[in-house]
This record gives sequence, C-alpha cells and structure tokens, in this order.
Amino acid sequence: MARRSKGERFQHMISVAIKIIGEEGVDALSHRRLAERANVPLGSTTYWFKSRDDILTQALARFAADESVALEHGFASLRVSTVDDLIDVLAGYIARIEVEDRGRLVAHYALFQEASRNPTLRKALHDWTEQWVTLLAEQLAHAGVKDSQRHARVLMPLLDGLLINHLADPVDDFGEEVLRPALRLVCSGWSASRSD
Repeated sequence: MARRSKGERFQHMISVAIKIIGEEGVDALSHRRLAERANVPLGSTTYWFKSRDDILTQALARFAADESVALEHGFASLRVSTVDDLIDVLAGYIARIEVEDRGRLVAHYALFQEASRNPTLRKALHDWTEQWVTLLAEQLAHAGVKDSQRHARVLMPLLDGLLINHLADPVDDFGEEVLRPALRLVCSGWSASRSD
C-alpha cells in the first residue's frame, strides 16, 4: 500500500472522523479513537487537530465543501428556470445522499446537534448555512422568485427538519411521499411571485 501524503492523511482522518460520528456518535470521537479507526499514530491526530473541537470543526467544514460542490453540480446539470426545476434538483440531491451514505447524513445532523451546545461549531455551522442560503437564493432568483434570500432561509430549516425526521422514522419512498409534496406545498406560492 502506497504511503499517503500529508494532505491525503489529513483528508483521510477527516473522512474517518465523519464515519465515527455517523456510526458511533459525536461523544465517541477523540484523538485516540480517530487514530485507531484511521490506522494512524496518535501523534498524527494531535499534530493535525489541536483539540476535539478542531476535529469537529474540520468535519463540518468538509461537509460544507462537499455539499456545496454536489449541489452546485446538480444546479449546473439542470438549468433552474422554475420553482419546479428547483424542487427537482433538491429532491434528486437529497434522494441521492439519503440512499448513498446514510451514515454520513446521520453525522451531518449529529454535528448540527453538537453545534447547539458548542460555540466553536456554531460559527462553522452558521458559515455553512450561509453558503447554502446564498446558493439556494441564487437558484430561486433564476426561477424568478422575488425576495429569494428570505425564501431560501425558509427552505433551509424545512429541508433539515424533513431529513432529521426521516432519519429517525424512515418513510418508504420518502422523496415522492414526503419530500416533494412538502417542497411543493411550501414553494407553491413562490412561483406566483415571479418578477416580470
């Protein structure tokens, strides 16, 4: 097996930290546990991460970067010109992440919960939320929705709430039975507010 570069080792440890959070919970994450699961010396974890909060913050930053890229790709692949287009992109994106890596989604919301008690994480979460709001507001504006920033701020907690509920109490065919109807219900009046 080829030896990882320093940057690759750091990224590997972040990926493993996310797995630990998703599989074992935030409380299970420590330098020692990360070293064991990542198969690296304990000194590597303490070199890259000054504290447990640093590991959590870096994991949250990775989520933000990965999700922004994935969502931007989804928007780029389908030019959003209506609210229905936006619903299609969001539903497709959420269906993909919900099926492909449930553990990662669990970790995502475990970090949200941890941020409610941890001021260091709260700042990182705020920055991530602002990235999403900006991206959603841009797409809502493309769809002709007035006051797209305010509408994007409504959409964010709706998506989070739906996903948290689905993780705790899964629904068969979540996308068609819950997600799309909820998005249509919330967004139905927005298309009528198109600017001329």
